[in-house]
Amino acid sequence: MSRSISKQLSIILRLLLQLVGLYRCPKWKAGKGVRRKSKKEFAENRNWQALDEDPQFNYLVKAWWPGWYMLELTINHDQPSGTASLYFDRGNGLSEYDRIDIPLKQDRLCKRLVYISRATRAIRLDPLASPGQFTIKTCRFVWLTPGFALSRLLRRIAAMHPDYSEMPHDQLLQQLKAEATEKQQHWREWVQSRYQMTFNYNRAESNYQHWLQQRAEESVTEKDIYRLKHQPLISILVPVFNTPPDLLHSCIESVHKQRYSNWQLCIADDCSTSTSTREALAALEKLDDRINVVWCSENGHICATTNSALEIAQGEYCALLDHDDELIDDALYQVALAINKHADALLFYSDEDKLDEFGNRCDPHFKPQWNPDLILSQNYICHLGVYSTERLRKLGGFRIGYEGSQDHDLVLRFTQGLSVDQIIHIPRVLYHWRAVAGSTALASTEKSYTHHSGLAAVQDYLEAQHPGANAQLGNVPNSYRVLWPIPAPAPLVTLLVPTRDGVEILQPCVDAILEGTEYRNFELIILD
Repeated sequence: MSRSISKQLSIILRLLLQLVGLYRCPKWKAGKGVRRKSKKEFAENRNWQALDEDPQFNYLVKAWWPGWYMLELTINHDQPSGTASLYFDRGNGLSEYDRIDIPLKQDRLCKRLVYISRATRAIRLDPLASPGQFTIKTCRFVWLTPGFALSRLLRRIAAMHPDYSEMPHDQLLQQLKAEATEKQQHWREWVQSRYQMTFNYNRAESNYQHWLQQRAEESVTEKDIYRLKHQPLISILVPVFNTPPDLLHSCIESVHKQRYSNWQLCIADDCSTSTSTREALAALEKLDDRINVVWCSENGHICATTNSALEIAQGEYCALLDHDDELIDDALYQVALAINKHADALLFYSDEDKLDEFGNRCDPHFKPQWNPDLILSQNYICHLGVYSTERLRKLGGFRIGYEGSQDHDLVLRFTQGLSVDQIIHIPRVLYHWRAVAGSTALASTEKSYTHHSGLAAVQDYLEAQHPGANAQLGNVPNSYRVLWPIPAPAPLVTLLVPTRDGVEILQPCVDAILEGTEYRNFELIILD
């Protein structure tokens, strides 16, 4: 079907849905706090001015088909960050209780499931939460069948709500209905409230794009590289399997553009079945003598494939790079600089961010210095990780059977016995994850098996280093909680409770402590 015919059918379908009330593009009436700008005042096509922190548009709901709708909203603005809010009048007026907040992304369509009941009389849209300029590019409500809407709700709650992590949908629905009955709420209202909780966020004073602009740093020069007394060879390990050629090319090109030139790219193809991937690799191998490809004879998955790349590594250090991710141009220079400053270090790791489907940088991960407790709860090291090749080989590389959390397992084994001075954090964003479908950079639930392989890695570490401690899955995907054994004898814990003229709140506080505390070796001191 040609693109023009498909577009015409889409328009016809949209018109039909509008006729029966299943597709709505509200014509908002400007309320207080907003002003339409004249054409002379337009700034970057933003044709509205929010005059204060409470700009409003109003819409009277008439003849809407009741049910679940997908709200699709695009608002461009000139603020560092923006949040739109929707209020619903369901017969009792507008209230904060019935409000939905939607963090805005420039030129991006934001979607949210909302329920329009027969009692809904009006909707109010607050396009921003601060004075500024904006334009509403898209605002429409698309009716959904109840079954489809419920499946979307349950999928989101199971994936993102810590109380229902990975729960089967049938079981999840039963539990939500039971909780709604206990709360004396309609189950639909309770489900929607749990759904909205998965979108919790903080209103930032500055977004990541503004931060990048403010933190623009000077590029590395040949003189900077020449000043490095030690310029180690860094081998970059890249396991590949059926990678789309365009993403593979971007990944390898990010290595080829490195200003620090003493690198070796070790690519292992995991017996790709894609002809285009294999052809792309063959062509890229000819691009530079520093690019070496190992062609695996059978599909061994990521651990075995990365070990195949490790076998041909000649560098003093090995850096790990996923086949669809990218390095910044100065990444290897910053690593070499850190190696010169910390000659005894064996592990280096940097901050990272993500590339969305439009190629925009987003979701930065600014990491702490080495934290042995945090690494048991989550693999915050991740990328860019650079390891001593000698120590990596002594450990046997990656362990088969830990696919999905192979990096976490490696970090836990690699850091055993190392001092803080041998594990160095480079406080710069050197690595871009590619947030595409099927990648854990997009959502940890894309590869749910990683939770359990990561749990096994943490438990292995505890059994070797801290007998008696046990690990369990955490509240959010790819996180873990360590249950430490209580020492014998159990230490005394002192609870201090300051109070003054507040016996009505002191009494339930004391009762809750005495009745609800399983740990018995404690004393309670009330400070009047």
